[in-house]
Amino acid sequence: MISLGQLLSLYIYWIFFIRHKLFVFDGYKRIENRVFG
Repeated sequence: MISLGQLLSLYIYWIFFIRHKLFVFDGYKRIENRVFG
């Protein structure tokens, strides 16, 4: 059984992980547009 604290920390971890991925991807796209666009 997963406790509420573990679930909350996992949820927060996933939010930061996904936001970080999107931020890196968005930054890469901007650099790509600046160089090739």
